[in-house]
Amino acid sequence: MKHTALLVALALLSWFPGCSPAPPAASPVATGQEVGDIVTMLEVSTQGWNRGELDTFLVPYAEDATFVGRRGLLRGKPAIRAQYQSSYFGAGRVRGTLRFEGIEVRMLGPRHALAVGRYVVTERGAGQEDATGFFSLALERRAEGWRIIHDHSS
Repeated sequence: MKHTALLVALALLSWFPGCSPAPPAASPVATGQEVGDIVTMLEVSTQGWNRGELDTFLVPYAEDATFVGRRGLLRGKPAIRAQYQSSYFGAGRVRGTLRFEGIEVRMLGPRHALAVGRYVVTERGAGQEDATGFFSLALERRAEGWRIIHDHSS
């Protein structure tokens, strides 16, 4: 009987304005400045890749960043660096030319953002197809600027 009374009370409360739960707040809209800062950071990173400078490519990654890709979960910038070193920057490897397409930025709060898009690596060498897929980046605004705290690339 107590359960029935509780259900009836909850149903009645939902009929009265102001008594139903509020809808979730909308995500903050990214300003042109925030989007520009994040896109510029990613462009500088790709320029480092295209010059063969792995450390410049990795500048946006926080030291405590995580990365999820085909090989699983990596923790920390040194592990992420080692993975790129062995897969694209290793001896005898042709890293190709990197570009990002269709970058969209969504603010998750005043200091956090989500960036999604597509990566494309071309000119990888004879017999190798372009490497392409989607990425999602969780970013945090830190004292040194926007930093990638999580990268999921597939």
